Amino acid sequence: MRKQSTRRTFLATVGVVGVTSFAGCSSLSGGEDAASPTPGNKTGTPAPTKSTKSQKKTKTTANSKGGTGGSQGPGTSIDAFDDLSQWEVDYGKVTTIKQDSFQGGQSVSLEPKKSGDEPIARIKRSFYPKTLDLSKHDLSLAAKVNDPDGIKVRAEVIAPAESSMLTAVRRIPRDLGDWVRFDLGYTASNGTPVMDKVTEIRLQIGPLQDATDFQVLIDDLRKVPKSTKGKVMFQFDDGHVSAYETAYPILKEKDWPGSVAVIPEIIGKDVRVDEPMMREMGKSGWDMMVHSGEPLPEHSEKQQRKILQSSQQALELLGFKRERATS
Repeated sequence: MRKQSTRRTFLATVGVVGVTSFAGCSSLSGGEDAASPTPGNKTGTPAPTKSTKSQKKTKTTANSKGGTGGSQGPGTSIDAFDDLSQWEVDYGKVTTIKQDSFQGGQSVSLEPKKSGDEPIARIKRSFYPKTLDLSKHDLSLAAKVNDPDGIKVRAEVIAPAESSMLTAVRRIPRDLGDWVRFDLGYTASNGTPVMDKVTEIRLQIGPLQDATDFQVLIDDLRKVPKSTKGKVMFQFDDGHVSAYETAYPILKEKDWPGSVAVIPEIIGKDVRVDEPMMREMGKSGWDMMVHSGEPLPEHSEKQQRKILQSSQQALELLGFKRERATS
């Protein structure tokens, strides 16, 4: 099994150099749109309210690295983490980091307790007696994984009591290399949440594997408009032959196209799809996508471009025309 640096990692990593999808031989429109933030509005952050519980103190640590974010972002700001008095430290070690932020002047570092019972860090913010309206919005957060290889972000949205809450869980690999913004789509619910009456948000960080140490920076919590219509994309990574032998026949019965992300150097080798398989799927409306077989953050931007261009040309030589490139 390959390292977790898969197609999803590739998409988030190469925003500066572009992502290309190649339509099948039937020249259907399709492929995957790179995520692009919508302009932020000027409604500002909701009026600050302090938690009724006592707040643990946090310390400030200087950091020489510069941030990569900006003051604008999608949707509306909930918290820029410039004032941690809004947050209560529920578990773990929390510090503010200067000069390494997604936006603004600082970010928040979350680490587990030394010799703690659980390798997690958890903070929460209360909006009571006011409430936050998320009836038409989802949460969006920026994060940077410094250690270990990957982390799990868990958000709990209390609406309005703990008996009525939504939970969102996202996994973020370290090899994204820098700051990444992601939406926190809900993965579980409890009770009957009333989403225009959110009273509290909890954020918890933990490692993906058995690691006991981690450091994750978070910043720029926002609410972004919900999609009016849900979409599903069937995407099969690294060109494994099971995409053709197992998934393709099942989806073909439903007349549902999918997409396969191949690594040019290993097409037709071992347990990978070969050219005839790719052409057959392409004629059925499947998209052929391409990515590097090595982590791009390990290379300079110039070398990244060279690797991507070489990968793109490999599919074009096989007859898969580039449908569109997004940068």
